[in-house]
Amino acid sequence: MNCIEQLKRYVVQSKDLSEPLNYFFDLTDADAFSKIKSHRAVKQINQHNELMAVVQIVQKETNERLGRAIKQLIPVFHEIPEHHFFHGACLSHDLVMPLAVIYFADVKTGIFATAGRQTDMMRFSLMKQADMKEKH
Repeated sequence: MNCIEQLKRYVVQSKDLSEPLNYFFDLTDADAFSKIKSHRAVKQINQHNELMAVVQIVQKETNERLGRAIKQLIPVFHEIPEHHFFHGACLSHDLVMPLAVIYFADVKTGIFATAGRQTDMMRFSLMKQADMKEKH
């Protein structure tokens, strides 16, 4: 099983969301994604309807956690198309740290994490809002 398929399995199945996030950051530290030829920046996020929906979920949940609306969320993503995999961050002047986001379009499931006084993680799905929404 390759590292991205392993990451997908963690994203979908892990009870402890720190497991897929730690694995993702280990892969990032090892520069594993950049070794894949098709790994590329998403230049126009607004041309990816599904990715825009992911950003909306991240913003909505972050607004709820903060108890206020974030003024502007700036998404920065990369993709590996043959794995239906997106990863990146959402930046804002309203946030101390960027929001890390991992998303697999083929299973319509992802995880995002906020960092601050504590790290909050959330699994989300674009299938149905209530199907997989888990906060940790």
